[in-house]
Amino acid sequence: GEDCGMSQDKRWTVSTPLRSGTFWMLLTVAVGMLFTIFVFYPGFMSPDSVGQLGQARAGSFSDWHPPLMSWLWGLFDRMMPGPIGMLLFHSLIFWSGLALWMMLIAPKWPTTGKCLAVLAVGLFPAVFALLGTVWKDSAMIAACMLGSALLLLAERKRSLVAVIFGLLALWYALAVRHNAVVAVLPLVVYASKILYEQRFLSSTLWRRRDLAAVGAIGLSVLALMLVASSAVKHQLTKGETNYPVQQILIHDLVAVSIESGSPLLPDQLFGSEPLTVPDLEEIYTPKRIVPLFCCDDSVARLERTADPGLVSELQDVWMRAVLSHPIAYLRHRSQVLGEMLGITEGEVCYPYQHGIVENELGVVYEESLFQYVVFGTLWRVRNVFFRAWIYMTILAANVAFMIWKRDKVLRASQLLLTIGVSGLLYGLAYFFVATTCDFRMHYWTAVSAALLVVSLVLVLGESKLVSLLNARSSA
Repeated sequence: GEDCGMSQDKRWTVSTPLRSGTFWMLLTVAVGMLFTIFVFYPGFMSPDSVGQLGQARAGSFSDWHPPLMSWLWGLFDRMMPGPIGMLLFHSLIFWSGLALWMMLIAPKWPTTGKCLAVLAVGLFPAVFALLGTVWKDSAMIAACMLGSALLLLAERKRSLVAVIFGLLALWYALAVRHNAVVAVLPLVVYASKILYEQRFLSSTLWRRRDLAAVGAIGLSVLALMLVASSAVKHQLTKGETNYPVQQILIHDLVAVSIESGSPLLPDQLFGSEPLTVPDLEEIYTPKRIVPLFCCDDSVARLERTADPGLVSELQDVWMRAVLSHPIAYLRHRSQVLGEMLGITEGEVCYPYQHGIVENELGVVYEESLFQYVVFGTLWRVRNVFFRAWIYMTILAANVAFMIWKRDKVLRASQLLLTIGVSGLLYGLAYFFVATTCDFRMHYWTAVSAALLVVSLVLVLGESKLVSLLNARSSA
């Protein structure tokens, strides 16, 4: 009989064990993690990483870097001093999420094929080379990978718990990267689709009213996540802010000033005396924003501000400059994006971090022979694998292909299309906010592209594989 009158058609259940191949997939996760730790030990650190660890140890946080990640790093640092704790944490959630994804996306594949698929994505140069650096970018992609896999589990197993933990993982991604909202939005909407289908038993989700309902739920959930992220940031920074957005505004204004032939920046951003257009030309480059503010006294440079009144004035000046000189603004934005995408000829820009920069925190890096060989190999292929335009093109082509072949591809999971849209939107949004050409800015773009290509190979090859195995069994 029924238990306590509960319907036999209950929609939400706790997920059951996946398959007998779980052991081998867990072993693959362990191999991936151990190899990551072995190659990157104790965890690579750039100047940004050093700044975050310094804040973690001081217990004083700013919003120039994600305070939640710095706070979490502080907890790990007290147990395992240095970057090793964060390296373990991000490696665990990345490799676990990747393995869970491959187990679910094409369940009829043999375990060997799915294990190889995990390694194909995780060890792909553009994915692996950045995985072991303690960056907010690495934190974001690890969380997005786990969150996406949990949503796939929720879709396949009707698990409310998986939806909740998937959204929690996506919230971490949202909290550790200022612009992660663009990548997280499609995934949150998809989580809302899962909730909507299960709650209302909708079989015609893509009718107009269903789309509107899913969109409304998704935006509401995203708004709650943003509020929670802001509340945590406010608590950790004690309500103080360094206004990170100002670096985008200043970079744009310097470029427009140079093209218009007239300095447009507020005088308070100058040091002892205002900078002329030739002065700005000496410190401006579309490749990065750092030379505008540092790092020597050979030329006059600009100053950042924490004055809310000045930031408000800066925003007003920026708006007037963009409206008055739209061509100069668009040309500057196009140049920055072109450098970031690696469209220009010659060397790629900062493909990955190698080692640990000098610091006063007592964290050192002694390169082993194996690490020397690995990164020597990566360096030789840098101009092939670390051009972001390649992954943007792959994503655009895959999204178009999935829409064209929707009967075959989207039947496996509409989350495949969602991942493609997420990576594509994340890359395109940099047109408006990019201030540097570092490849790591497009890390999620590269990871989502690699994930989609391998996943589509599995999905499209699954039916042929089953037919082949059945034919052999019959023979």
